[in-house]
Amino acid sequence: MKLFLLAALFSILIPSCLLNGQSSSGVYIQSEIGANTPYAHDYAMSKIKAYEDYQKQKHGPPEHFFKYMFNSGKSVDMQEFSVSDGEIKLENISLEDAFLLLYSNEVEKAMSREKDWDAIQTAMKNIPPKKFILDKHYWTVEDTPDWSKGKILGDTTCGLQRVRVLATNLDKEGTVMHELMHVASGCEDNAELHSLITKMAPKLLVILQENSDLTAYLTSNGQRKAEKNRRRLVRKR
Repeated sequence: MKLFLLAALFSILIPSCLLNGQSSSGVYIQSEIGANTPYAHDYAMSKIKAYEDYQKQKHGPPEHFFKYMFNSGKSVDMQEFSVSDGEIKLENISLEDAFLLLYSNEVEKAMSREKDWDAIQTAMKNIPPKKFILDKHYWTVEDTPDWSKGKILGDTTCGLQRVRVLATNLDKEGTVMHELMHVASGCEDNAELHSLITKMAPKLLVILQENSDLTAYLTSNGQRKAEKNRRRLVRKR
């Protein structure tokens, strides 16, 4: 019964790099990672270890995380197992390490999904300033949920004096810089200008981010004005 379930598991989950062929008579698995089992074992363990390290980075060392119950280093040329609807053939890999490879493949997928989710959660906490001033006019910056089914990361509406940024945008700084350049251009509806802004905004942002002394120089004369504007906003509330 266990071997039958294992055969079904192999049929569904076996990574494409391992599946050499499959027929109605059963499942045939050949290790292409190396001629000996330890290569497959170490490859699988490296995936699992990467996931463990990621969890430790997020939550700190747990008391117990994974318990490895698999044997490595077995010298196996071919193993065959009969099941009710056919047979399983393993070449150059032990049964334990074949299952470990399947498991590590699922762990790798889980870590990829978790990293994507974590990146979105981090982006949602990265909220830009809600207001800025240009020519004595106040503009709002809205960190907002999706309004375009993910097609638009940010936009600018000069008539409303508003900049919007998608809350789950993974590059909010880049998007804000892009939209501020549209604000500075007076929201001119020009495809050539938009293309130019798309090219320039990321580079300009990198210059400011990687040269703090230059950023301080460019903004030093405006710091006192910014403080006055902040106090003015407080009084208006």
